[in-house]
Amino acid sequence: MSTIDHGQAGCRGGARCSALDRCRHGKRCFVKARGFRLTLLGQDGKPFKILPEDKAVPGSRDCPTSYALSEAYKFTPSGKSAVIAILVQRFSQGFEGRDRCFIAVTGEPR
Repeated sequence: MSTIDHGQAGCRGGARCSALDRCRHGKRCFVKARGFRLTLLGQDGKPFKILPEDKAVPGSRDCPTSYALSEAYKFTPSGKSAVIAILVQRFSQGFEGRDRCFIAVTGEPR
């Protein structure tokens, strides 16, 4: 694995995002809620694994407008397969500007 790519994913097809119409506390969303996916890329630049990919956006994310990678860690326990932990920043519109929270994504790189 040489690269971690994150993409913005809206709801596809006729799927409906739970956060599209109402945000936390029942407030109306004025922006389209965005989901995300993480793709692991090999040294040749080709994707070989997608960790999570949102099919719907949970309402608990409070109408996310964008995402960004924050940090990534790899740990290889003695005699076991490597595992990774990736922190993704989630941005949404807050009362006095943008709010930022973090989502932890874990998995095996292979």
